[in-house]
Amino acid sequence: MLKTESDEGLVSRPLKTQEVNFDFDLCFLTKKETDKHRKILHGKEVNVDYARKSYVFVSGQAKIVEDQTRKRKSGGNPT
Repeated sequence: MLKTESDEGLVSRPLKTQEVNFDFDLCFLTKKETDKHRKILHGKEVNVDYARKSYVFVSGQAKIVEDQTRKRKSGGNPT
């Protein structure tokens, strides 16, 4: 779950993690015409939650990266 801030408070959206590297960067693929894209452009602070048998909560700053190679590797199916 990706959480961003809005005027109404926190907004949560499901996203599939595309990549995690050893610098602890998480990569997600999304379309530009989405509310989550606009929210990240205007407010970089985000929270990410993972839940299965255990629960992990990550807080940090988001940035928009346009990487065509990553998009092709992921199959190009943004959420």
